[in-house]
Amino acid sequence: MNEHIVSSYDEDIKDLQEQVVAMGGLVEKIWMDAMDCVKNANDKAALQVIESDKKIDSMELKIYDKSMRLLALRSPLASDLRIVVSAMRMASSLERLGDHAKNIARREKLISTGDHPEIISLLTRMYDLSHSALQQAINAYRNSNPGSAEEIRANDARVDELFDSTVAIVLNLMAPKNPPLETEALASLLFIAKSLERMGDMTTNIAEIIIFQETGSFPTDERPRGKDHQGGLMESLAEKEKDI
Repeated sequence: MNEHIVSSYDEDIKDLQEQVVAMGGLVEKIWMDAMDCVKNANDKAALQVIESDKKIDSMELKIYDKSMRLLALRSPLASDLRIVVSAMRMASSLERLGDHAKNIARREKLISTGDHPEIISLLTRMYDLSHSALQQAINAYRNSNPGSAEEIRANDARVDELFDSTVAIVLNLMAPKNPPLETEALASLLFIAKSLERMGDMTTNIAEIIIFQETGSFPTDERPRGKDHQGGLMESLAEKEKDI
């Protein structure tokens, strides 16, 4: 094959991966801003999250376009094919992470952080674990490190356990006698907890994509879960979230 063509092909693959890393960096930032909204009732940060999510959507489309061009014009094989397929799947997971951050930002005005310090503390711990895992996943992708990705899978159970604790506290506080604004605030805290739990799940998805890219196989063992994890408890609420 012509040396110039080979060089151009390698540059296309490298550029695709750099686009994924850049998208991951923006998703890391949007989650920092989303949690700033939760902890500090930061209206400015909420607006930044909503605007950044639009850019994330655009980045996903560019990665898809680049990937489809590579598939159509370069016909990549073996490890290169896995890189292209993984980039598309990574972009999809990162875009969904951006959507969850945006949903949190939209609820910023519905919660009063000073009224429920124990819940905010649990949410912050969930965020710290999930955001650290996301950073680790982006670095694992950048450095082609499946071992680091395996660590992310093993640690997701801790987020599940914090989620279950948060749900238990919120449901215990909910009562028919609560004023409407309090009920709305507690419901919003539940949705935020669910978004953080999904952040952990999607970061684990990304870790599994990295493992596939580097080894050619997805993990076949069951993901570690928190003891008595009740992730399905929030599914009906998550459906209602789409209408907000």
